[in-house]
Amino acid sequence: MTRDEHQEIHTVATAALVGILSSDPQVRPELAAKTAFDAAESFAAERKKRIGEEPHFDM
Repeated sequence: MTRDEHQEIHTVATAALVGILSSDPQVRPELAAKTAFDAAESFAAERKKRIGEEPHFDM
């Protein structure tokens, strides 16, 4: 996993966690964290499947 991929999954998981906690503030923290990272990894895999790798900058 590249640094960019790591950062992207972290960022998406953080956004997912905010959504999970705002919809159910009583959710168990370990379940919220697991669900958030599962969602982030699923999103990354689906994006890669649909649109492929991000192209490099033209030089």
